[in-house]
Amino acid sequence: MGCAALGFGGASLAAGCGDEEDGSAEVVDVSTLEDPLQAQEVVYAEAYCQCHWEAEDYADEETCVSERDGFPTESCIAGILFDEPDAAERMQCLYEAAAVEADCLTQSGCSDEQDVENECRAAKATASDECPPYPDTVLTALEECNESEPFWAVGDDGLVFGVDPQGAGARHPVATSADLRAIVCDGAERAWVVGDEGTTLHTLDAGATWTIAPTPNAHSLRAVAQAHGTDLIAVGDDGALLLSADEGKTWAEHQVPPEDLTGAAATFDGSWLVSSQQGSIFRLDEDAQLERVHTHASSLLAIAADHHSLAAAAVGELGALVVSSDGGRSWTPQPTRTSHTLHAVNLVDSRTTLAVGEQGTVVRLGPEGLSLTSTGPETLFGLHVIADGTGGAVGQAGRLFETRDGGRTWHPHLLPLDTDLRGLDQPLVAH
Repeated sequence: MGCAALGFGGASLAAGCGDEEDGSAEVVDVSTLEDPLQAQEVVYAEAYCQCHWEAEDYADEETCVSERDGFPTESCIAGILFDEPDAAERMQCLYEAAAVEADCLTQSGCSDEQDVENECRAAKATASDECPPYPDTVLTALEECNESEPFWAVGDDGLVFGVDPQGAGARHPVATSADLRAIVCDGAERAWVVGDEGTTLHTLDAGATWTIAPTPNAHSLRAVAQAHGTDLIAVGDDGALLLSADEGKTWAEHQVPPEDLTGAAATFDGSWLVSSQQGSIFRLDEDAQLERVHTHASSLLAIAADHHSLAAAAVGELGALVVSSDGGRSWTPQPTRTSHTLHAVNLVDSRTTLAVGEQGTVVRLGPEGLSLTSTGPETLFGLHVIADGTGGAVGQAGRLFETRDGGRTWHPHLLPLDTDLRGLDQPLVAH
């Protein structure tokens, strides 16, 4: 039988199942639904593929819940529907309605006959109609989940652009025209930006003012990361590795082999990880000892680490993806089923890695396996998604895409820009 999928603004993603023979799926575009909760009921009540196809094993609520990792359960909305006691009565009823459909399919031998599908769906719909509505407190929380995320994005020609929770955007005046390549925020007040010609900027007052700090060299800086509140790292071309212990006011150079450094991340156990165009991954420990811990056949262009575990990942050319589970001490290549260059990587949590790149490619590696989707033809350069599933990706011609389900689906956020955006972060998130 078919299976529902959730989509935003023309981008859509099947919920992980479909006809066992042809893989067909019914696509539901959230933007076409008059009732914002209708989309959630599609996902959480109709798209329980395991409950449908393995009805004899998964027709009960407890087992179905244990098998739900293939669905967007880390999203803001899922957190409310699955975890809020006030939502439990309706969710329980919807599970029972799904079980009605599953039982119907079991009795028919899970046939694909259209009349059987219609009969079973009608039985489920009748049961669903009897379910109580969500209380007002839950409805209010769900509406808040659908609000736009605030972002800061940086890009070419000295662009620093803020997007507020209402979706409006504004350019921040900064005293540089250098191409800006990366940004990291710490809450709503503090952010640091790096770019070409050794440029570093920082704000400590929510973007009201931006200060340029001097650096020891003029090499292009391509990544910046933060740890321990005031400790920062910035890396760039020709072995440029800069450290700051005073909120980016001053920077000191650290000796590194003359490779073009492309990414930086702070590990959970206090070390820095750095990737390079030459395919190297370096680990700089708390004693300032630098070690090359991995060499990859392809160029590596970005690296990320989880803030709450020892998980880490790096990506690069030809779809390269390598992962670590020990704080970056050892690395294992992972297939991505794409040859497109991946420009940015983000760990949503300890089990889920997202990467974006050429042709709008989105690679998602999680408990349910690997998925490969695209946001469109424009290359994506920057990415930031947090553990509740909300975040965004930016790229060519001022493109910004938002996700609310951990990178499974994306919808475009139109900005009054045609400048390439290189980096993205969420200013209300503490790192």
